[in-house]
Amino acid sequence: MNGKQCSSNQLFLFAACLLFGSGTVATQAATLHVPGFVEVNQYPLPTGIAVPLGDILFSRDGTTLFVLGGSESSSSGVWSVPVVRDAAGNVTGFGPASLEFLQPQMDTGLEIKPGTDTLFFRIGGGEIGQRRPDGSIETFVAVGAATTGGLAIVPDPLPNAGDLLVGDYNSGTIQSHFLVDNSDQTFTPMLQGLYSSSEFGATGDLQFVPTGNFTNDLMFTNWNMGTVSIIDIDPQSGTPVGGGAAPIITLFASGLGNGPWGLAFDPVSGDLFIANFMGTPANGLVQVSGFPPPNAVNRPPTAVCQDMTVPADIGICTAAMASVDAGSFDPDGDPITLAQTPAGPYLLGSTPVTLTVTDSSSASQSCAAVVTVVDQMPPTITASLDRIAWKKEDGDEARYEVSFSAVDNCGLTSPTTAVLSAPGCAPVPVANGAVVEFELEKKSCEVKFSKGVIKIEATRLTLNVTAEDATGFTTVSVDAVLPPDDDDDSD
Repeated sequence: MNGKQCSSNQLFLFAACLLFGSGTVATQAATLHVPGFVEVNQYPLPTGIAVPLGDILFSRDGTTLFVLGGSESSSSGVWSVPVVRDAAGNVTGFGPASLEFLQPQMDTGLEIKPGTDTLFFRIGGGEIGQRRPDGSIETFVAVGAATTGGLAIVPDPLPNAGDLLVGDYNSGTIQSHFLVDNSDQTFTPMLQGLYSSSEFGATGDLQFVPTGNFTNDLMFTNWNMGTVSIIDIDPQSGTPVGGGAAPIITLFASGLGNGPWGLAFDPVSGDLFIANFMGTPANGLVQVSGFPPPNAVNRPPTAVCQDMTVPADIGICTAAMASVDAGSFDPDGDPITLAQTPAGPYLLGSTPVTLTVTDSSSASQSCAAVVTVVDQMPPTITASLDRIAWKKEDGDEARYEVSFSAVDNCGLTSPTTAVLSAPGCAPVPVANGAVVEFELEKKSCEVKFSKGVIKIEATRLTLNVTAEDATGFTTVSVDAVLPPDDDDDSD
C-alpha cells in the first residue's frame, strides 16, 4: 500500500509504534463536519498488541473489541480486549489484551459474515482471508482490487444484503462482490459492480452506518486525507445515489492525519470508533457520539432457512422433528425465538413450512422452506409352513398350512404375494391358508392339485413371501421341514 508504513525511525523513537498503552489520553480533536456529533474521547489500547493498528470489530453483544494489530507485518494478528462501560452502557475504557490468532500481512477490513460467522480480513496486496469458526483460514483474490483496503458486508434490509464491498486503496474504487456460498463456511466472490470517485483514493475501512439519519449509508476512511466520509446509499437498489460513477459523498470528519484506517460502531451505545494507523492519535481510537443506540432503533432478526429431508420415525409414518433453521440471527445480538409452522409431526412426502424468527422486541422475519419425510424402513413379513399332518412309515411326506402376513409403517404399495418354489418346477402361487402336501423326491419334481390340496414331489420346498412399500421389495423365505423318522405323531 503506497506510502502507508510505520518507518524504522518511528519504531526507534516512539514506543507507541511498538505497543499500545492503556487508559484515556487527551490529544487534538478531529474536526466533525455534521451537526449533532461530538468527539467523546481518544484511547490508546492495552499494552501487548502489535502495531501499527489495522482495524477493530465489536462482538455482537458489545462485550469485546477485536483488534487487528501489526498491520502489514509478519507479526500481524487479532487480539481481543474486554470493553469497560459505565452504568449507562457508554464505553469508558478497555481491559487487558488476549491474542486470538496470528496471520502474517493482515491489514484491515475485519468483517463477520452473518449466518456463518465467517471472519473476513484483508491480507497483502489483493488477497482476502476467510477464517471459519473452527479457526481454519482460506484466501481468495478480489477481482479488480489489486490493492485491497477495507471490507464491508451489505446489511439487511438492502436488496443486495450479504454482498461484500471491497475498497481498492490505489485505484480510487469500491467493488461490489456477490458471495457464492461454498457450503463449507467459505465463499467465492463474483464482481457485480464498481463505484469510483477521486475521494476513494487511499480508501481504508468501510462500514455501513447502523442507526440515525445515515442508516445503511456507507462510511469510509481516506488514509491520505485523514478523513471519514459517508456515501449516500439508495435503499431501493443498495447502490450509491447518483450512480457508481458519481456518488453523493458527505464529509463527516477530518484532521485525523495519516491516517484513519479502521471503523466500528458500538452495538450498545451506537458510538463510532475510528482506528488510526499512524494518524491522530497514532495507533489509537477516536470515539464519536451522536448516533442513536441500536436498541433505540431495533433491527429485526434475520431468518435463514434451508430445505430438510428426514426419515420417518421408527414404527410410524411421520417425523416429529425437522427444523429448517439454517443459522437465523439477530443483528443487534438480541435473543431470538424460532417458531416453525406447521410444527409437525410431518407426514410422508413434502410439506411447505414457514420459519418465523422473533427478537426480544417482538420484531420478526420469516422465511419459507420444505420438509420432506421419506420412508426408509422396509416392510415386516411373517411367514411359515405349519406342519399339520405327516406319514409315519417313512417320514418323507407331510402336509403344511401356508401362513403369511406383512405390515409397514407407511403402508404397503401392492398386495403381498407368496409362491411355493421347488427345484425343477415352476413357482406355484399360493394363498394364505392354503394346504400343501410335500413328498421328498430325490430325482425329479412334480406338482399336482387334488381336492384343494397342492401336492409337490421334490428335493426341497420353499415358501417365498414378497411385500412392497415405498422403499422397494422385501422377500422372506422359509423351507418346509419334514418330521424326523422317529416322530411318534402321525395322521
